[in-house]
Amino acid sequence: MKIILKSLSVIMLIMAMAGCAAQKTGSRTGESTAEEVLYKQAIQALDERKFIIEATEFYFPGGKYPTKSETNSQISMDGNKAVIRFSPDLFPRSPMDHWNIEDDAAEITKGEHKKNGDIQFSMKIDGAQKWQDKELIIILYKNTNACFVHVNGGYSGHNIVDFKGHIYPPVSYTHLRAHET
Repeated sequence: MKIILKSLSVIMLIMAMAGCAAQKTGSRTGESTAEEVLYKQAIQALDERKFIIEATEFYFPGGKYPTKSETNSQISMDGNKAVIRFSPDLFPRSPMDHWNIEDDAAEITKGEHKKNGDIQFSMKIDGAQKWQDKELIIILYKNTNACFVHVNGGYSGHNIVDFKGHIYPPVSYTHLRAHET
């Protein structure tokens, strides 16, 4: 009889633990599904060359503290047309033609998948002047639309700025902005 009671208590304990595990998994499913949708939209937008990267936090060379972007700083691409628009507040000593760059023949290539699941893209933007050329390394974080962007001077190859942001298809970004106002 003791063996049966012990067996029943073990079975009940296992069932209770399985129920708790199912509840935890169930609550995360909604979150991960939303993140997966954003991730798939970001990959599709990058592959189709129709996206907006909204910058949220900047990292400047020289070990300065990160700067949150409170203004509209972004990089966009529509087909072969790419545009860089950074807020003048971020670069107060730099003329704005350094940070408002357009290119009608921009290139983006999908790079490698990282071991951790992130995907790296490379983008080249040629400005009207050679010194406006930029090379961007875009790392899309696994299962989210969050990214890290490394901006180099295309003519010199030196790091200009890095930033974190989010990748949106243009329609989603416009819809998101409309709800913020």
